[in-house]
Amino acid sequence: MTHKAFTGTFTAPFMGQAPTGRKATLRIIDIVQLKDEQYVAHWSIREMITA
Repeated sequence: MTHKAFTGTFTAPFMGQAPTGRKATLRIIDIVQLKDEQYVAHWSIREMITA
């Protein structure tokens, strides 16, 4: 499992949304199932937060 957060200024289209010039944070949680050191399943949750 990983949890990541990316923060920046929303200056170009991203994930189907028009730019706003405001700060935005993209938070991601990835859950990966491994078998014999290989990915066999992956789940992801993404959330965009704008200020």
